[in-house]
Amino acid sequence: MNFLYKLFVKNYKNTKDNKVIRRYGLLAGITGIILNITLFITKIVIAFITSSVAIFSDAFNNLSDASSSIITSIGFKMSSKPADKEHPYGHQRIEYICAFVIACIILLVGIELGISSFKKVISPSPIEFSYITLIILCITVLVKVWMGLFYNKTSKIINSISLKASAKDSFNDVITTSFIILGLFIGKIFDFNIDGYLGLAVSIYILISGISLIKETIDKLIGGTPDKELIDKIIKEVLKDEKILDVHDTLFHYYGNGEVYMSLHAEMDSSLSLVDAHSVVDSMEKKIRKMFNVELVIHIDPILLNDALLTEIHDKVKVIIKGIDSNLKFHELKIHDKKNRTCICFDLQVPFDFRYSNEELYNLINKELKKINPNYRASITFDKD
Repeated sequence: MNFLYKLFVKNYKNTKDNKVIRRYGLLAGITGIILNITLFITKIVIAFITSSVAIFSDAFNNLSDASSSIITSIGFKMSSKPADKEHPYGHQRIEYICAFVIACIILLVGIELGISSFKKVISPSPIEFSYITLIILCITVLVKVWMGLFYNKTSKIINSISLKASAKDSFNDVITTSFIILGLFIGKIFDFNIDGYLGLAVSIYILISGISLIKETIDKLIGGTPDKELIDKIIKEVLKDEKILDVHDTLFHYYGNGEVYMSLHAEMDSSLSLVDAHSVVDSMEKKIRKMFNVELVIHIDPILLNDALLTEIHDKVKVIIKGIDSNLKFHELKIHDKKNRTCICFDLQVPFDFRYSNEELYNLINKELKKINPNYRASITFDKD
């Protein structure tokens, strides 16, 4: 694998460069096309010799894999196009569409294999056993294992969901062909034809795999859970600057092929001048871009420090909120006096599927605040975690 990277991917270590990412993708796609077409031709010949429907289906599975590799190659070519007027964030999400198409192909292969296997169960036909066939099938298993590992490694290097789908598809083929080999042995030893039953078992496995991949690619297209590990690393780096006291309201947008946009709110001492505060966040944004290849935008939230009343109310609100649920978090607490009433404004971060509604939380917090002081009233902006 490393030999292929060095031979065909110029500047292969610079995985932050979109041109390098495209070369990795094209290398994986072309490798898949060559190997899968070779496997298809080999298996189709064996299928005619042995009269095995499972081997025949497996051969066309390899042909569909070759189609998937073509789609992967085209996808990487198209997704590497620079941003334009119609697509200001680039074309990287084309890769997600390609992964979805590959997942659909896997699903169709599973359906076709299930139909042909069911027919074989109803009308079984004898299978010709030969050691040459067995050896060739074992070699194809080894080839598919290597392809699965190659796709998997390349997908991790360039963070590619379409190559991850191809890796899963290759490992599906390993299981499929292994079942075929098992069927040949059972047929030889016990004189019992289970070719159709094994085909059905494999088709069910492929269908489950295809559905799983479709779900994963759809999640990416509509905006699934972001990379928490990456976010944690970025937040840890941001908080290394002593002038940034805390962060919240983190937003994360992933556009594929390493194109990441992120924003967050940084709490800073309100006594800092606007020029100094801007200098801090501007330097931090450049640092994060260089370290993680993430376009970060930081919003400054000024915090009053050494204010006795604010600190007192902050601590009381903290006790109330933690008393309701330890998973609740609040920030940006401010105080405003309005007509004999103290308005306590803050943002409350609420986990998804929380047991209380926003209205119930609002009433609970205000009820507890009035116990402390009848003139206290909370004004809450609810955020999702």
